[in-house]
Amino acid sequence: TVEDSEFHVAENSRAGTEVGKVVASDPDVLNPAFGTLYYSLADSTAGAASLFDIDENGKITVAQGANLDFETDSVFFVKAIVTDGTLSDTAIGKISLDDTPEPPKFDDHTPTFTVDENVPAGTSVGFVTASDVDDDDTLTYSIGDPTDTFVIDSVTGEITVKGDRNIE
Repeated sequence: TVEDSEFHVAENSRAGTEVGKVVASDPDVLNPAFGTLYYSLADSTAGAASLFDIDENGKITVAQGANLDFETDSVFFVKAIVTDGTLSDTAIGKISLDDTPEPPKFDDHTPTFTVDENVPAGTSVGFVTASDVDDDDTLTYSIGDPTDTFVIDSVTGEITVKGDRNIE
């Protein structure tokens, strides 16, 4: 017999990360013909079984190539099937993803701006934009400018000329 189980794993976990262990028992364990248990997974949620592997001991791990993204799907259900070669039992495994912080990403990784020389302070050069899949995060922009020529608005991402400068 095998019982329903609930597991948690962090989103974006690498292949091989342990999710949990299916616990099964068989009263025929002392009979060599029926004492070995074999485990497999099947879909309960469409495609879920392909995201996870189960080994000969019932240990569930993240499968190679699995994309576990909390913002896309936060819960998966798999059927855990155990058999002794003759009889089998099925249980439902609920696998919940734990949300982890993800870094923001620039919408354009190599923005290019042009500015005329001898422009007054405050002249807009352009905007940079970024996004973050973690809805509750607030983005703050900053700039590393060794020439001390430009500033960036920390909220809007607008880059402006810092002072009256001859930019050459």
